[in-house]
Amino acid sequence: MRLAAALVARRGSRVTTYYWRAVTLSCVFTMTATALARAQDFVSPLVAIDFGSNSACVNVVLCAERHVAAGAAGGRLGETLGFEEEVVYANDFFGNAPNLSSSILTVMTNGVLLCTVGAWRVYGVGGLGLMATRIQFTESSLFATDRNSLAWDAGGGGLIFFSKRFGVDFDVRYIRAVREVPLSGFTVSDPKLGFGRARTALLVRF
Repeated sequence: MRLAAALVARRGSRVTTYYWRAVTLSCVFTMTATALARAQDFVSPLVAIDFGSNSACVNVVLCAERHVAAGAAGGRLGETLGFEEEVVYANDFFGNAPNLSSSILTVMTNGVLLCTVGAWRVYGVGGLGLMATRIQFTESSLFATDRNSLAWDAGGGGLIFFSKRFGVDFDVRYIRAVREVPLSGFTVSDPKLGFGRARTALLVRF
């Protein structure tokens, strides 16, 4: 009898735990859905400079070989929550050299957490996506690399709207592959290809 009672009590405790977890997740989902339902859609063409030990530009301030990356983002922003899909292409990521062609394409899905500070909206951003790396030595096809890797990013910045529909956005993000990225005929200091990205964008909301 005691064993049966103990099993019933334990089972009841588990049911209660599962119940409260379900309630909590339901509340979080409801609040998130409500916040995003009141949000506004946006599109955002952007330019960026990649920097760090793996890129051609080690220091974004003192760098003499800045290569501009270009891309676009789109999504939805509310008062406190948002999300975005971002695509950025960086040519000559590993620098200029004879017979060398290189690029990195990142496609990221990010969550955004915002707060209002005066006229600015300060935010943190982070998520997961794809990093596609290409390196080609034109004199030899033996040293050619095309790698698609799972990657994550995190960062923060601020945005300000100067009219009802238009604004500008500034932020810095760190992007890194989840696993090591083998590169044929090329050596980098960080095999997971971690680098920073300073970006600015024009926001158009609807």
